[in-house]
Amino acid sequence: MTKLKYIVIGFVSLLFLFACEKQPFDYRNKYLGDYEITEHVRCIISDSLCNYSSETVTTIYNGKIIKGKSKNSSSDKEGGIIIVYGGKEISARKSSEQNTFIATPPNIPGESIFIDINLFVSFSKDNSEFKMNYGGHAQNPCGGLSSCSQILMNKTVNITGIKK
Repeated sequence: MTKLKYIVIGFVSLLFLFACEKQPFDYRNKYLGDYEITEHVRCIISDSLCNYSSETVTTIYNGKIIKGKSKNSSSDKEGGIIIVYGGKEISARKSSEQNTFIATPPNIPGESIFIDINLFVSFSKDNSEFKMNYGGHAQNPCGGLSSCSQILMNKTVNITGIKK
């Protein structure tokens, strides 16, 4: 009877160990959770007379970081995270540097702007905060039809997230 008891306990232990969907040793777990995300967007725009104007908008969102594959990986198990806030999703994959991910900027409908490809999401040592910056520009969107030799639209986005 005791031999059968040990077999049943061993079988149940194996079933519990392999049937659980959660990955307790997945390094991404320390980054997951709810965040207060502050987004600072600064745009510099020139008009057809080469006059420049600047506008900065700061917005605070309730967001989260979830597991997921980055746009450059084929599987969730390749170390991706997704930063979700304000209807935007920024996917990122693990970089070789500690507490750092390489991100892909969000696709925003109606916005065609050239954005840096290698963006970094850096987490604090205790993983309670992250920072990310990206920017881009569109040159001469009027196709040379204005008197200004080069119309420029420059956009810089600074994102900070604090874990709740």
